[in-house]
Parts: sequence; structure tokens; C-alpha cells
Amino acid sequence: MRTWKIALLLPVLAGCAQVRDISGGEKDITPPALLSAEPADLSTGFQGQRIVLHFDERVKLGRLRDQLLISPPLATLPDVRVQGATDVVLELKEPLEPNTTYSFFLGDAVADLTEGNAAKDLSYTISTGGHLDSAFVDGLVVDAFSGKAAASVHVLLFAEGDSAGLREGRPAYATRTDKEGVFHMRHLREGRYALNGLRDQNANLRFDLPNEAVAFRDGPVVLPDTNDQLLRLFLEQPDQQQVMDQRVGPDRDWRLVMARPLTDLKLRDLGRTGSTLSWSIEANAAGDSVRCWPNDTTALDRQTFEVSDGGTVLDTLTYRVREKMPFYVAAVAAQRDGEILLQATRPLANLEAEQITVRTDTNDRPFTIRMDSVDRRLTHLLLDLKAGQEATATLLPNALNDIYGGANDTLVLSTRLPGPEQLGGLTVTIKDTLVRATGTFLLQLLNTADQVMEQRVATDLSHPFRLAGLSPGTYTLKLVEDLNSSGKQDTGDLDAQRQPERAWRMAGTVVVRAGWDVEQTWELDLR
Repeated sequence: MRTWKIALLLPVLAGCAQVRDISGGEKDITPPALLSAEPADLSTGFQGQRIVLHFDERVKLGRLRDQLLISPPLATLPDVRVQGATDVVLELKEPLEPNTTYSFFLGDAVADLTEGNAAKDLSYTISTGGHLDSAFVDGLVVDAFSGKAAASVHVLLFAEGDSAGLREGRPAYATRTDKEGVFHMRHLREGRYALNGLRDQNANLRFDLPNEAVAFRDGPVVLPDTNDQLLRLFLEQPDQQQVMDQRVGPDRDWRLVMARPLTDLKLRDLGRTGSTLSWSIEANAAGDSVRCWPNDTTALDRQTFEVSDGGTVLDTLTYRVREKMPFYVAAVAAQRDGEILLQATRPLANLEAEQITVRTDTNDRPFTIRMDSVDRRLTHLLLDLKAGQEATATLLPNALNDIYGGANDTLVLSTRLPGPEQLGGLTVTIKDTLVRATGTFLLQLLNTADQVMEQRVATDLSHPFRLAGLSPGTYTLKLVEDLNSSGKQDTGDLDAQRQPERAWRMAGTVVVRAGWDVEQTWELDLR
């Protein structure tokens, strides 16, 4: 009997020894707090290999690869683990440099065990010498093309004269921007440094991938210079042409995104000889994105093609269908003075004019048809149509016939060209708060999706810009310094030390209202 009683009590005692969360009460929203550290934060004369951070509650670690950053960077990252529920231990795998101040940034990697509340912007600093370095540099990183703050971008300092630099070297110091694009680098050694920004895609603090955005300062930053720094982040244009992305659309168009504008695209069928397959190429305005329409989709799925540009073979790709092609061709309508525009979903082979009628009010209107010479999906219905008139185009079955033999079902498309009372105007006056800038500029009106709705070219910013006939809505303004008069904002080049063309984005928005002319004064510093 005695043996039986002891066995019965063992699981009960074991259960009492388990650590369990307290249930009930208000939800914990407080992140863990750092109580102390060994050695203490901001201490000097560190010679060890182990750092212990003591928190006020049980913690866990997450996303260390993304969050942990050490400045100056180490060749081998330390082992980081939780010990004793409330301590975080860093075991260094290599000796630290003498007389150097090190900062350890854990970001949001430490969170409480129960609710996952993360300690924000957690950092710890020590020195292996007799003092803490005190120089610092602050600044802002923005996307050169959108003008928006660039969050979570690495900001790197390299000793002046470092021949390896951003492409192959290791930075002297590193930090990250916050969600507002702001960075603060503290405890730096005085000296001359190259200042760079990098959207690091492979966590090696090197500019070694074509999809990594980069920024650089013109000339070195000299510490203890404390002036705020501005870095403009950009993607370089690749040296070599390549296919960046590709997919087959539901209407069987092969969409290719290229690294550079195309010169002479060719698609060669590797699976069939003597093929009569041909492609109609439809390029975007920049020439670096195309839609390739095959004249025959029969047995095309999973065929392999050699892609070349200007006689240079770029890649071998497979035409892979992922969506079922709609049976009917559809269309949308828009109106301009004197015409209705019909845009079909697929290139058209022919139209049957007798299957199309256009009415305004209750009257049929005569019209002529002109198929667009550039975009084979676009058809112009030419008629005497004025602003403010509503027109309805009725397309009976088989009015539109696409290149694959598809035809439309009955379509009734209504459109109206707004009259002057339904549109608004905007007059923009730019005031340069420092010095009157000269050169060629592009003033762009952007919608809420950052699409350019209007663009004006100017060599003199002293005169107001008048934008008329605008659809009511919310917009913002962007000004581009077009140094080479290319009509667009050109990117930069790190090796050539060429900055991207400058751009300024207006803070806030401007609202255009129907029947109103809005005046907007934009003050900006064109340094």
C-alpha cells in the first residue's frame, strides 16, 4: 500500500512544479524592460566574450537575422539565446578590436513570452578602450523617385580610402533607418568616411545584387561634422539586358519585364522547326515592358522559346498558361472630342461596322471606324460629338473579332465627355526659398496611386503653371530636375558617382473641385 501511495503522488508533485501563465485579468501590453547588463551599458574596458542582458520578465527571441545589427560589423555574428527565462546572452565568436566602441542593435527581436510585446529599438553599447567614442551623424533617406521616406534601409560608413568599399568591403559603422527614413549613428570615431545607404537583400552589408537600391553622399562626411545628411536611394540601370519577370496573361499575351529598354526583341521557338508562329509586340512608353501577342495559341502551352534582344541571347523561357482564356472579347469605352474610343481585351483582326450603332439622346449618330495603327486593341469611332454629350455604343454579337477567333457578346457601352462645369483647374506657383534654379524641370501632377496624370516641361520656374480640364479628385505635385532633357527622371550610377536626377515632392495634397480654379503655392528649397 505504501508503494502505491508514493506513485500516486508523483504526478501531482510534478504538476505543481510547472511554470504556468496566470490567466484572467487585463491583457498585458507592456514590452519587456532592460533592467541591467553585464557588463553595464556604456561601460569601457571590455575584454570578454560574453554579454548578458537582464529583463524584467520572461522573454523570447524572434527574427534575429533581420533585427540584430552590430556596429562596427563583425565577420561572425555572435550566438544569441535566452537563458534562465529573463536573460538574453550574446556569446561573441571573435575578439573585438582594441580601443573601439561597439553598439549592438537588437531592434524588435526581444519580446515578452506571453503576449509577444516587443521591446522597441533595443540597443547596447560598450567600448574596448578607456572611453566611448562620441562623434555622431544624423540624416534622412528618401526614395529618389517617389520622394517618400525609405524605412529599414541600412546606412553605412566606410573609412575614406577603403578600396573594397560598398561592393566588397565591410563598413566601419552601420545602422538602420526608422519608419520615417531617419537614421542616427552614435559613438563614432572621428575621421573622414564615405556615407552610403543600402536596401540589403541578402543581409551581407554589400551592394552585390541588381535588385538592391543604393545611395551615396557626394564627398566624404567629416566627423565630428554634425550636419544632417540626405541620402537619395535609387536602383541602378543594369549593365546588361535581362528578363526581370515574365507571365502569360489570361488573354494569352506574354508579358515580359526587362532590365533595360528593348532594341530588337526576338522570340525563337525551340520546340518546332519551320513554325509560322509570329508575335505582335506592344511596348510601354519606357520600352522596358512588353506584351507579346502570338498569332496562334494552338499547342503553345509549355513551349520553350529563346529570348534575344539586338541579336544577343538573353534567356530560355517557357510559355506557361495559368488561366483559362475568356471565350468572349470584352471592351471598355472612353470619350474624346469628336470620337469614342473602344479598347478590347485582345488585339482585333477585324470589325463589322453594321453590328455597331451609336446613339446620343434618342437619335442614331453616323460615324466612321478607324482601327488604331499602333495599338491593335484600340478602335476609334469618329463622329461629331461635343463635350457634355452622353453617347451609347451598342455592339451586337460578332462586331469585334480578335486574332484568336473570339468575338464579343452583346455590349452596351455608355460614355460622356465631361463639360467645363464638371472639370476643375489648378494653377501652381513655385517659390524657391533659397535661390532661383535654372535648367529644365518637369512638373508632374500625381493621383493617389502615384500615377502621372499631367506633366509640364519648363526652363523657368518663375512663371505659374496652369493645369486645366482636370477631373475632380485629390492630387499631389512632384518636380523633377531633368538635367539631360530626356523627359523623365533618370537614375544614378554608384561607380560613376552620378546621383539620380533630383526630385521634390510636395508635402500634403491639393483637392481639385468641379467648376473651381484652385491656386497652389509650393515653397521648396532647390539646393
